Amino acid sequence: MKLIFKILLLFVEAFLITSTEHEGKFLFRRQQQQRDVKFFLYTRENAYTGQELIYGDENLLYKSNINPSVPTRFLLHGWNGDMDTPFNEQVTIEFLMKDDVNVIRVDWSELARSVNYLVAANRVPDAGLILAKFIDFLHFYNAIDFNTIKIVGFSLGAQVAGFTGKNVQRGKIHTIIALDPAGPSFAHRNADGRLDSTDAVYVEVIHTNMGMTGMTKMIGHADFIANSGTMQPGCLLAPCSHQRARRVLY
Repeated sequence: MKLIFKILLLFVEAFLITSTEHEGKFLFRRQQQQRDVKFFLYTRENAYTGQELIYGDENLLYKSNINPSVPTRFLLHGWNGDMDTPFNEQVTIEFLMKDDVNVIRVDWSELARSVNYLVAANRVPDAGLILAKFIDFLHFYNAIDFNTIKIVGFSLGAQVAGFTGKNVQRGKIHTIIALDPAGPSFAHRNADGRLDSTDAVYVEVIHTNMGMTGMTKMIGHADFIANSGTMQPGCLLAPCSHQRARRVLY
């Protein structure tokens, strides 16, 4: 009996050690991902050179040009993109020319960069959670107003926007503009696993490549279907039609 008890005790200890190591690796991965997502602020005072903001660093926030009294726009790139994509650069300037706003480019390229699309797609919820925590951090220090937040996301970035809206704790995102939100690996999911109209006060979706690279479902408060929503004029391949969604903003 004592021998059996000792064997069981050794088994339990081994299980606990393995579980602790696994939990440690999981926490390390989450902490690493937190560092992998970066945030850069653009205002009329620094329209061409971003100021990096870091989650938890209130001193850096206070030294930045962020203006709590004006609206804030977040830009989210897609699969294998980064914060300096031509789309982000163009939209940043367009926003700042039109209105006095804070533009924050979200660089989640370390998570979005992969030759395997499914790997990047599986990292979308983590990217959304990290952005949600960052938005809550900004709100805690009175740097932004939830009522004037607009998130613009392209492709996988649109799905990141959805998970951001699901995870913010201190308010509700006002507007999400989803530019042909990615369909593969998301099309079959329910509202909890993809962008949905419940993720913001107002969700607007632009469909340009439905059923191929983009979502087929009507998932926003307003869904706009451009030129039948599948293949766009002048495009021979699906990626071309998918990319056309970004032209809506400029």
